[in-house]
Amino acid sequence: MGVEGNINRLSMYRQLLKNTAAVLVLPIKIIAILIGMLFSVSSLMASDKSGVVIYSRQTTNDVTALQLVFKGGFSQAPIGKEGLEALLFECLLRGGTSQQDSQAFRHTLDSLKASIAWELQPDFSVLSLKCPAHYTAGALHSLMQLLLSPQWDARVFSRIQEERIGWLDHENPEPMERASRLSRYHYYKGTPYARHPFGTSASIAALTLNDLKTYHKNNLVKSAMMVFIVSPLSSEEITNQVIEPLSRLPLGLYQYFDAPQVKELNAQSFQTIKDSSGIPVLYGFVGTPALSDVKSGISAFLLASLLDQKLRQEFRLNRNLDVSVFAEFHYQRKPGVSLTIVGSEFKTYALILKSILQEIQKEGFSETEILHHKERLLTVYYSGLQDNQDLATHLRNWIFFSSSQTEESLPSLIRNLTTTDLQQAWNTYFKHFHWTYIGLPSLLQADDLQPAK
Repeated sequence: MGVEGNINRLSMYRQLLKNTAAVLVLPIKIIAILIGMLFSVSSLMASDKSGVVIYSRQTTNDVTALQLVFKGGFSQAPIGKEGLEALLFECLLRGGTSQQDSQAFRHTLDSLKASIAWELQPDFSVLSLKCPAHYTAGALHSLMQLLLSPQWDARVFSRIQEERIGWLDHENPEPMERASRLSRYHYYKGTPYARHPFGTSASIAALTLNDLKTYHKNNLVKSAMMVFIVSPLSSEEITNQVIEPLSRLPLGLYQYFDAPQVKELNAQSFQTIKDSSGIPVLYGFVGTPALSDVKSGISAFLLASLLDQKLRQEFRLNRNLDVSVFAEFHYQRKPGVSLTIVGSEFKTYALILKSILQEIQKEGFSETEILHHKERLLTVYYSGLQDNQDLATHLRNWIFFSSSQTEESLPSLIRNLTTTDLQQAWNTYFKHFHWTYIGLPSLLQADDLQPAK
């Protein structure tokens, strides 16, 4: 589940959960950008003497997008203190610094045309900065002030704590969000990945301002940090304007908890949430083993793209149906696929979906389909993206996903994938779907989606 907050969106009630899965969700159309980021001639890696590692890509867009990524995340909060990181970031961004109160701090950011946002994932948290490139030094100075000397205002803490408890007590997710969350909860049940990223009313009520101060001191430090930057700045300018300010952060006392072991479900599952208030929703999630190498990851994403296109072709004549497929993964390099159907004539299309999946399981994809989607990935790979913030996010995701660089050309790797490679990836990563259905039980039953014997 990815969770974001922004200094210009102070209300919890306006925050968007991009996906309540404990994963990073990547639209298929930009996967090729992601897998090409490390291999661009304009990318570089630099580090300061105290261990800050910076991954950077130079662009012609006159915007600097910077992400400070800290180990941690909502799965790593101490037992009984779930939701601590989300509360910490909200208090940081709404509390100002020791030199400026929140209003003066926001005025400074406005004068620099800068924005600061936070994002929370299962295994890491992110502070993002975006500003015109010529304001990079000033905007980063403001961000460092926020990190090094925040204004620990007890009144702000109490107010945000009360807001968070009230929001959790009255939270009413949309059907799609509920389906996603419950499906992931079923898959990750018994592990910290099943936690709500904002915690519970009880865990938030138990937190103190000292808890936030201690976590801030020990975890938002260089020893737990990586930096991702996309900017027109040169390597020398990045050294002067980025690395030097970051060196002011303390090395810290960071202690990283062991990553939780996630079970692998060995059979298809189905759960129903009775709901008669809206359009029925079917949410399918593929939980998978960890990637063995970069080739297996590219194969999995190519298959997700193929599946998305095949379903859209089958359902293209029905304007009342929304079908989507997303490739996704999280920090443990366990990719998956989310598949969602929303619309009228629901059961008819659910049964069509079942037949398509059975056909693919039995016969795979045609050579023509595979060739078309290889070229599609390559086209997007070479076309690039215009938004530097997106590029920074995709650079980050690819580095997490791949774990290491490869000397082999990515375009060559894509072109050389064989049907055998793809069939092996399908059998490994797409073997069992875990379905969550929201709607009237009479409309869809577990047996409707069971594979034929």
